[in-house]
Amino acid sequence: MKGGWLTRGVDAAARRPYLASLDNRPYRPPSGAKLARWGRVRLVRPLILLWVTALAASAMELGQTRDAILAQHGPATEENHSKNTAVYRTGPWKVDVEYREGIACKLTFTRIGQLSEVEIQSILTQNAGGAEWREVETNSPRRSWQRTDFAAAECDRLKTRSMTLMQAPPGAEVSTPPVMVEASPSPMSTPAEQSAAPAAYAIERHMVVPPPARNLFGGVVTVLGTFARSYPLVFVIPFLLLLVVWLVGRGQRKPAGPPAPPRRVVQPRPVEKAVTPKPVQLTLDGLEPDALELLVGEIFRRQGYDVEMSGGIGSDGGNDLTLRKDNQMTLVQCRHWSNWKVSAPSVQDLYDTIMATGATNGIFVTSGHYTRDARALASEKPIRLVDRDELEQLIAQVSAPGENLLDFRRWMDRFASSVLVVDPTCPFCHRSMKLTRGCQGRPFWSCQTFPRCAGKREGRVELLGTRTVSSEA
Repeated sequence: MKGGWLTRGVDAAARRPYLASLDNRPYRPPSGAKLARWGRVRLVRPLILLWVTALAASAMELGQTRDAILAQHGPATEENHSKNTAVYRTGPWKVDVEYREGIACKLTFTRIGQLSEVEIQSILTQNAGGAEWREVETNSPRRSWQRTDFAAAECDRLKTRSMTLMQAPPGAEVSTPPVMVEASPSPMSTPAEQSAAPAAYAIERHMVVPPPARNLFGGVVTVLGTFARSYPLVFVIPFLLLLVVWLVGRGQRKPAGPPAPPRRVVQPRPVEKAVTPKPVQLTLDGLEPDALELLVGEIFRRQGYDVEMSGGIGSDGGNDLTLRKDNQMTLVQCRHWSNWKVSAPSVQDLYDTIMATGATNGIFVTSGHYTRDARALASEKPIRLVDRDELEQLIAQVSAPGENLLDFRRWMDRFASSVLVVDPTCPFCHRSMKLTRGCQGRPFWSCQTFPRCAGKREGRVELLGTRTVSSEA
């Protein structure tokens, strides 16, 4: 049985230690009870599928009443009261039922795929009803059967996808072929007349009366008995397999081990001995991109510049800050890049914005460094480049003794009261935006033409604390 379905789980369990060693993970072999449970699950599922497939079409017969079918199968999947039809679906089977005066007079069995000869004979045996089916030999593309009580059945000969069974119409009586019966001679005739007269025959017809209605329980018992005689292995093999699985699980059952040790209770650490968290170190690399813009604005505010800043996060019009001093306007662009160098195209964009707005000059600030081409381009334009080293020098120049300028909480209120906050423009249609408060209370900017334009910017919460905000769901 090596490699068979019964040992497939054991072989997989034997290969797992090698796979577990590749991952450097501890391997815990499955217990005997778990293997037995796997064996039961692998046996029970095929048995259930086998029973459903074999008995799916064995529970509905011609002549059953509507109440009996409802009691046995429950409500129909589809039902048409005007046409007295119903449809039942179970697994791969579909049964179309047509009622006449509350009795199933027509059944159509349909299965996914094609019906086999064994399934056809099983349907006929199920609907025998104490009578006998006889196949009618025809040259048509459909096979036909007739029962002794004049019920009929038919299906396609080549592609048998469905089978229809029809009960005889009410009051249908088909007589047997006429039987010639010799007439009795008249008692008044003489022996000579009796010998001379030709033999007289009378035509006698034997009428066939349909059998009475069968009991539902008796019909089910008959069908089960016929199925058991035709397929005895369906009942014997599952019983033997379940017996083998039960014996294997009983043999591998282990006795109960010693009781588990009591759980160890861990006492909490006293407060005086608790580990105090380390203070957070504020550095340039730990800043957010929008926080770098606030830091640069505070540096130039302390140098005497009037700072103008957008109320929305993100560059607006190609610059992040606008500085005014001595009737000169300076545009400032910030880049919080530590892994990449600022290239020449970014410097060119700032120069284009300076020329478009009529500004005097521009300042490009980054927490990283610049490429050689960017420095060469800035030397030819009215643009000042501030890299990380020069930014740290500016922070040291404007900071008070013992002050950490990266601690925004100490100077944010003073900066917000002195900076000029302007409304941003829509990033899509470049129109003005309105300040709105979302369902969670956080302000954001939305386009004035919403919902025609879905432009949106996040608001600077630090600078918009005193602004009037409209609510929006």
